[in-house]
Amino acid sequence: MEKDLSTWTKAQLQAQLRKLGLKISGNKDELIERIHGRDFLTGILDVDREILLNLNTKDLLNTCKTDKYAARLCSDEKFLKLRIDRQYKGDTVEALTEAVTYGDLSLVKYLHDNDKVPHGDYNNIFWKAYYSGYVKITRYILNMGSWTLVELLQGAEKRINSVNAAQYIIEESGYFDDILNWDPSLVTSTEDDFNYIIGDMHVYRNDPELLEYLMMIRHLYVNLENSMFLNVLHALAAKRLLARV
Repeated sequence: MEKDLSTWTKAQLQAQLRKLGLKISGNKDELIERIHGRDFLTGILDVDREILLNLNTKDLLNTCKTDKYAARLCSDEKFLKLRIDRQYKGDTVEALTEAVTYGDLSLVKYLHDNDKVPHGDYNNIFWKAYYSGYVKITRYILNMGSWTLVELLQGAEKRINSVNAAQYIIEESGYFDDILNWDPSLVTSTEDDFNYIIGDMHVYRNDPELLEYLMMIRHLYVNLENSMFLNVLHALAAKRLLARV
């Protein structure tokens, strides 16, 4: 590769970045810097793993964000295992702490998939990622199942901006989308109304998927103080109705 990239046109730089699988946006100086930054990788997997393993966490994640080839390596199971063994000396607690500190979704996923995350820690991981703005981590945790939603919504009750936090959890999870689309007026129901509707659905065996949503709402309605959860659902339902007008 020609070393004096300053003589290249912006179009030539962008073409080179495309070949390398890198982003092509930015001014000319940024494009040159991005190409130079890629020079330290060789294209040989085992060699490049070693190179990346010698970077500190911040530089590693910056490289993985700007380079598609490096990104594939960074999320590779073999590479992540090597990171745990070498960088953290097998200390998964330290690895998890740093993963959340820097927004390292690949490492969070790896620890989860290998049962290295204690069940109760997901609540802490979520809120640290939420306040740090690491959306990919929060969405990953929200998609893990309804049990997670119960714990997170109970945690939202204790936050300063509890309604905003709960609304984020409900909107991002998408878990309650179907019930709001089916009948938004249900979110104004009392506990007795929920029991009646659920009982009626059990008798007639109607819509088992909706039944699951209703049972979840009743559970949260009973367990969350001040009906904060229902207030949020009602606000979301109203917003959806306005959007349809």
